[in-house]
Amino acid sequence: MQSAVVYTGLENGSEAGRDLGTKIRETLVDTPDAVIIFASPKYDHRALLQGLADACHPKVMVGASSAGEFTRDVQGEGMACALAFKGADARFAASVGRDLQRDAVAAARQIASGFAGHADHPYGYRSALVMADALAGHAEALVDELTVATAGQYQFFGGGAGDNAQFQHTVVFCGTEVFSDAAVALEILSEKPIGIGVSHGWQPASEAFRVTEAEGKRLISLNGFPAVEAFQQHAGATGQTIDTASPIPFFLHNILVLLCHKLCVAAGTSWEPSHESADEFSPDGGDRLGDVAFGADG
Repeated sequence: MQSAVVYTGLENGSEAGRDLGTKIRETLVDTPDAVIIFASPKYDHRALLQGLADACHPKVMVGASSAGEFTRDVQGEGMACALAFKGADARFAASVGRDLQRDAVAAARQIASGFAGHADHPYGYRSALVMADALAGHAEALVDELTVATAGQYQFFGGGAGDNAQFQHTVVFCGTEVFSDAAVALEILSEKPIGIGVSHGWQPASEAFRVTEAEGKRLISLNGFPAVEAFQQHAGATGQTIDTASPIPFFLHNILVLLCHKLCVAAGTSWEPSHESADEFSPDGGDRLGDVAFGADG
């Protein structure tokens, strides 16, 4: 199996697509069997996909809008990147399921109906990359029903489309078409098993803080002071900014990790500025609710 990993920072959608396609052809020296593409929401995605298709004529193409793009050589925002495959030891097919928000079960069945593995038995291993419009929700129900529809014979992996933390419009791609409220899948039938690995890539970025007040999943104070002050201090020390009215962009790159019994577990948390907690807790007093530390995406 041959592969090519390429990226482009060109601004125009058509030109960016042609740039990706040209680089793929130069690496594989042939038409790719499958292309997976991730593209910044700034692009005209239809123009991007058409430009790529015109340049390298992939047999199958899927992808999604993204929130930050990266390859082994570059990372950043406002780019497009693609992974292409060519080889006789695997077979690829693409399918799409629509109306995900209204009926995730039906969307999963639409996707599964496009799989060839039900009847194509020469390949011993079946996998599928699944990408969904994240704003449509119901991803868990989608994967559950895909497992049922394929009788548990496939291993599924993938994720949700992004839009640089704007949470307004996320899309997925199948061929040169762009879909919202949908999910796409790249079926991979192979002669050898495909290994799936998971790594979060986060690195410790601060000393530990003591959680001195919390209500459920809401974090109120750290070291006896309002939690927002710790966030602002960390932002200043690392050359970042945090908008307390819209903090999500900050937390996409800075997470809180719960430290417990020498294990680090990513903890999703919401927070609320509270100026009362500083009087109620001191850094060395009160009950020890747990320790947290900031993690930075590496």
